[in-house]
Amino acid sequence: MAPDVIRYVLPYSEAFDEPYLLKIAYSWGDEESDTSYRTFEDAWREACRLAAADAEISSVENDSAITLKYDRKNGRIVVNYVYDGESCHYDIVNTAA
Repeated sequence: MAPDVIRYVLPYSEAFDEPYLLKIAYSWGDEESDTSYRTFEDAWREACRLAAADAEISSVENDSAITLKYDRKNGRIVVNYVYDGESCHYDIVNTAA
């Protein structure tokens, strides 16, 4: 005889569709609006694009070097603005974890 099967129905949540958030925060306290992504890869690709664009614009506008630190394992990119010692952090957060 087959054992009884218990089925659980979970309510639908959009968080399951886009469980990765890209959070952008500046060392002086400002933050950008969070954006959601379906996969870590999508969020990482966008974070890389935004960080590179930020670095290029800041470097040209301030005629100064900018450093970028990529930490894929922890889902973080840091842009350091050498001209004033400030920074911008791009963090990917898994909301489903």
